[in-house]
Amino acid sequence: MTIEEVYQDFDMVPLTPDDPKLHRDLFGEFLKEMSRAISLQGRKNKKYLLPEHKGAGKSTFLNLLADDKDIRTNFLVVHYSINAIGNPYDFTHCDFLYSLALKVAEAAIEEKVKINKRMLDQIKRMVGIIQEHIQEESTEEHRESAKGGAKIELRLPQIPMIPEWLRAKVYGALQLSSESRKKIREFYRIRPQELMNNINDFLTDIAHAAGKRLLFLVDDMDKIPLKESFELFETNRKFLEKPQANILYTVNIALTSSSRYARISTIGENRYFPSLKIRPNPSRPDPDDRKITKNRQNLEKLLECWCLGEFIQPEAVSMVIEMGGGNTEQERIPVESGAY
Repeated sequence: MTIEEVYQDFDMVPLTPDDPKLHRDLFGEFLKEMSRAISLQGRKNKKYLLPEHKGAGKSTFLNLLADDKDIRTNFLVVHYSINAIGNPYDFTHCDFLYSLALKVAEAAIEEKVKINKRMLDQIKRMVGIIQEHIQEESTEEHRESAKGGAKIELRLPQIPMIPEWLRAKVYGALQLSSESRKKIREFYRIRPQELMNNINDFLTDIAHAAGKRLLFLVDDMDKIPLKESFELFETNRKFLEKPQANILYTVNIALTSSSRYARISTIGENRYFPSLKIRPNPSRPDPDDRKITKNRQNLEKLLECWCLGEFIQPEAVSMVIEMGGGNTEQERIPVESGAY
């Protein structure tokens, strides 16, 4: 390993379950606890809030949870980032609801769930509304149809090709065109109940066809700016409560410092992402010194994955862990700066 490779390793891309750099022990019992809680309460269509600092490992944790054997046995897992379908800096409850529908359709097809005509018509209707409002360059075909007053019927590709088609033709356009997103929101602003009912009908049909409950792991909602986060999680929280599915939301931890979080927490069960405790509380004897020692050892192992011992002295390792305070993002920063 060279110093250039050390620096390149600090890209903070979420790790997959089979990544050799992943140390599952960093998540301790939390992964087991979440898997057990979701599996036992799956029939209740529960919602979970997962607050923590940026860079604490939430995305990697969701990758592990999506790969958990019990979770995959009991649920059709729909794991996605809002970055894949929109822009965290311009994201509303309306964007969230139609993202649920599009992403569950994609996941169901990829998991070989049988899509009947009713479900296909539902996909066609939802995508048709979105495409009507997507601002694209006018083609000759569109101009001619506009002159004649005719409306071009949306034609979906063959069912196995729909996920790829959605990614290529729909998600990309939604990401690029803020004007399109605004027009879709305006369309549904006066039809909120219609949108909610259509989404729930579709979710119910997919769950029935799959023979499993639905579990959405929605990543990067914690990246939404604070003002917009309050708008989504507080003002429009009913739209996050009502979908007929189990949903885990990542949450900007800054929201939890506000008195308004009491209202937000009614969405579902709070599951604070655990920080790694690396020192005892001086005001209270800690009986679990072994856990603190284990956490430090795990952080040292993680640091070794980023930076071999030949590039960092032992006393610097200890100092970096102290500076990080048990947060992997804060541990990364000084080493990345040193490598640079």
